[in-house]
Order: sequence, then C-alpha cells, then structure tokens
Amino acid sequence: MIRKTLPAVFLIAYAVFIAPASGDGFEPGLGFVFVVPNNEHNSGIGAQVNGDLIANDKFTFRGIIGGYQAGTKSDGQLPPGDYRQIFFEANGLATFPSNNLRPYIGGGLGYYVSDVVQSDSFKAQLEEEGRFRTDEFDNIFGFNIRGGFLFHASPKVWTGLDAKFTTLNPTLTTKTDDGTRTSKPGLGTLSLTLFINWRI
Repeated sequence: MIRKTLPAVFLIAYAVFIAPASGDGFEPGLGFVFVVPNNEHNSGIGAQVNGDLIANDKFTFRGIIGGYQAGTKSDGQLPPGDYRQIFFEANGLATFPSNNLRPYIGGGLGYYVSDVVQSDSFKAQLEEEGRFRTDEFDNIFGFNIRGGFLFHASPKVWTGLDAKFTTLNPTLTTKTDDGTRTSKPGLGTLSLTLFINWRI
C-alpha cells in the first residue's frame, strides 16, 4: 500500500513545501464535494483541501487532496454497500480575471485510491448462506477536466465553485466461492465543489 501511494506523497510535498515558495501568491483552501450519481454508485458527499499557486494573472497550479463516499447501486458491478475514493490531483488552470471574479478552465492528472465496503445486511446474507465475497481495486492514475470561478469576497478571501469530470476505470478483483474474476467498472464521475481560499 505504501509503494502504491508514493506518487501521492510527492504531490503533497510539492503542494505544501515547494509551491508556496514561488509564483505571485499561494492560496490554501477547503471545499465541500458533492458527487453526481454514475453507473456504479448513487450521489455522494466528501471534502477536500487544495492549494492554488498563482503563477500570474493567466495561469494557476492547483494541488488537491480529497475524498468522498457514496452508496453503491443495486444494478452495478459493486456489492451492496459504500464506495469510497481518496484522490490526489495536480491541475493546470487557465484563468480569466475580471473585477471581483476569477473564472477558469483546465484539467490535470490524479492518483485515485478506491475501496468498497460491504453493507452489514449483505455481510449477514453471505454468512447465512455460507458464502464469501471480497472486492479489491487497483489504485490508478486518471485524468480530469474542470471549470469554475472564484469570487473575491474580501482582500484575502476567495469563495468559489468548481465542476470536475474524472475519467476512471480501475481494475476490480472479486473473489467468491466460484473463483476469482476481474472487471473494470466505469467510475467516471462528475462532481461539484464549493470551496473557500485565503491568500497567504
């Protein structure tokens, strides 16, 4: 697990220690994440921390660490329960500042850690029937595209809305009494994040 998360550690180190030392300004922030339903799970909620390095008035680098949880769908490939995701993202944003608004579009690369937790009722059903099932995801890199805006609420505070679509098809290994099978559930996700940044 440690080896698989090393890329995320390097991203965190860059966002926290290196990025603030350069550029026109650094803005750490916090966000509330709402995830739209997809083929495998229902709507979900989560949170994130982000760091915006303002290179100039036309470009911003954004590093993000976050996660969310959503209930699985009954007609999907995942077992009854909750899907959980932790993400580490590095993004480039083209910005178009105007008065108190800073609209942007962009995208980037992320490292995504997925997990699924079986519901208690499903575990009880398996136990009652004398069966077992385990599900394990491969953690993978993926891409995202995003757009949004920030509003200059005060001299050092910005509030914003971010819309993001992530492409994600991790390998899922499922082990049951009948053997082992692999699949690639479609976990591409649209999410909306309300966040607040403050200028250091």
